Amino acid sequence: MQQTNAVQRQSVRDQSVRDQSVRDQSVRDQSVRGLTVQGLAGGWGPTTIVQGVDLAVGSGESVAIVGRNGMGKTTLLELIIGRAQRHAGQVRLGARDLSTAAVHVRARAGLGHVPQQREVFPSLTVAEHLAVAMRPGRWTSARIYALFPSLAARRTSLAGILSGGEQQMLAIARALMGNPAVLLMDEPTEGLAPVVIDQLVHALSLLVAERELALVLVEQRIDIAVQLCARCLVMEHGHITREATSDSLRDESGHAALLGFE
Repeated sequence: MQQTNAVQRQSVRDQSVRDQSVRDQSVRDQSVRGLTVQGLAGGWGPTTIVQGVDLAVGSGESVAIVGRNGMGKTTLLELIIGRAQRHAGQVRLGARDLSTAAVHVRARAGLGHVPQQREVFPSLTVAEHLAVAMRPGRWTSARIYALFPSLAARRTSLAGILSGGEQQMLAIARALMGNPAVLLMDEPTEGLAPVVIDQLVHALSLLVAERELALVLVEQRIDIAVQLCARCLVMEHGHITREATSDSLRDESGHAALLGFE
């Protein structure tokens, strides 16, 4: 009997070691996954807005998608996360094909999304937003509050009474609490006061510098795009038409040339 119990205890310990190994491997796998989009086309209903887009974002890489209004930038992100209707093409996260997956499946697989309209829940508090979105990983409530101190001060406040800047920070925080491998962020500075934009860009700069996740940023302000991202892609009429490194776009003439104003 004692020998049997000893064998059982050893078996439990061995299983614990195997489980920990699986968890560690899961963390390693998440750290090396990148986003690949091939021939992606789609839009809303039968209308095709995005046409044959190819995009590759490596693990820890930051890429901005810029362009004039109405060129399909937001729809591209909505197609990647699965909220718009895909007509053709593939969306892959690492080796996993997510092309036909539901939104919640893509989120669990490692895609995070900060929508243009923030879409926070007015009747939930800041803390409740973080709790609802929480998945195991590096991002915790404590780390979120360290990144966004203003949210820490408002943790018991309803999202509906937060300022626009605080709601934007909350939308980003909620996405981070899902511990994504790739974060899709749509116009995070839109409509915010300059002082709030400075705070937000500072926080995002810290996030990018850690290189723990890949960032795909849609941003109208190219000065912010080149500050946060290593390269910029220009979208025109549903297509990616040009690409440039951020280092080549540091001055205003570079911004104009990228968007075709020269």
